[in-house]
Amino acid sequence: MTGPLRGGTPPAHSRTALPWSTIAPLILLAAAAMQMAWVTLDFAAPRTRQYAAVRDRPAWERSAVLSEGTDFAEFVAFLRTNIPESAKVVLPPHSDIGQAGAYTYVSFMQYFFFPRHVLNCGEDVAECVRGLSGPSSYLVRIGPFPPADLASEHKTYVPFRDDLGLYAPK
Repeated sequence: MTGPLRGGTPPAHSRTALPWSTIAPLILLAAAAMQMAWVTLDFAAPRTRQYAAVRDRPAWERSAVLSEGTDFAEFVAFLRTNIPESAKVVLPPHSDIGQAGAYTYVSFMQYFFFPRHVLNCGEDVAECVRGLSGPSSYLVRIGPFPPADLASEHKTYVPFRDDLGLYAPK
């Protein structure tokens, strides 16, 4: 009997298997190529188009669109248009984070409203709204903040859309 086990030559129809040291890198290379294509098509390309679309806008507007979206940027633009640079901007208390989200973070919102002074009410909203009834305070309306009956005593409501707007001095 002849064959590889007996010291003879292998038959012409037999093949030798590729060693794992060759197969494993090929599998890893194929997986890496697939992952790179997925990241490029599903993340990098759309993000690049999004960045290109806002390239010519002011820094605050680019940041608003890219961090929170177009609706947020439009509302901030509305507020910047209607609130003078020397005014106080009053935001909802941080405890209302569920509805108000990013609007409750004073340091975050300060970036978009600079040079205006930004502050938010504490837990006693009624006291806060009464205390900020002066001519230089503007109350940002988001959902139930501020209570309409209290805010309308000294402020005029300027609607934006839905439950967003601004209480400006009368």
